[in-house]
Amino acid sequence: MAESPATWLSVDVFAVSPGEEPGLILARRQHAPHAGDWALPGVVLDAANGETVAAAAHRALRDRAGAEPIEGVPTVALVVSDPQRDERGHTVSLVNAMRAEPGDDALVVRDGDLIPDLPFGHNAMIRDTAATVSQRLLSDPATVTAMFGAGCTAGEVCALTRLLFGLSGGTGAEPVPLAAMRRRLERAALFTADGSRPAHTRPVTVFRVATG
Repeated sequence: MAESPATWLSVDVFAVSPGEEPGLILARRQHAPHAGDWALPGVVLDAANGETVAAAAHRALRDRAGAEPIEGVPTVALVVSDPQRDERGHTVSLVNAMRAEPGDDALVVRDGDLIPDLPFGHNAMIRDTAATVSQRLLSDPATVTAMFGAGCTAGEVCALTRLLFGLSGGTGAEPVPLAAMRRRLERAALFTADGSRPAHTRPVTVFRVATG
C-alpha cells in the first residue's frame, strides 16, 4: 500500500491595517521552502495543545509578521483544500480575515500597489478572500466585527472597499462615493450611528454593529 501523503491544517491570515489608508499585511517567510519570499502570515494549527483557530491567527500575525492584532474576533472567510498548492503535502488552509497593526518588517500592500508573486497559491487566496470579505462587508456581523471592531466611519468603509476591490481583481463589490456609502450605512439594518470621532476639521459619525 502506498504511503499516504502528509496533511496539515494551516491557519493563514488576511490581515488589513486600520484607518482610511488600509493595506494588506504580508510576511517574509523565515524557513524553507520559499525562504525569503513574501506570503500571507500563517501557521499550522497546534491542535494537540488545544489551540483555537483564532489563537493560531493571532500567533501567525505576531510570529510571522511582527504584527499586533486589533480588537475584533477573526472570521474564517475562505477554506482552501488544494492538494497541489504545497509541495510538502496537502495543506488545508483556513483563511482568517481581521485587522492588525503591521510590524516594521511586514510588507503592507495598499490600494494600487502590485502584489508580488507569492508561494503556495497565496495570490489566488488573496483574490478570493478579498472578494468574499467585500461581498459580506455590509451584511455579515462576523465580517464587520473582524474588519472594524467596535466601530467604523463611512470613510473607513470606503477605503477598505477600494482596497478589497483591487485585491479581488475587480470581482468584489464595486467602490461607491463617500456620500453614497454614508447613506448605505444609515439605511442598513446591521449598523447604527453611535457618536462621532474627530477627523480633519470636523467630527465624523461612527457606525457600530447593531445589537438588536
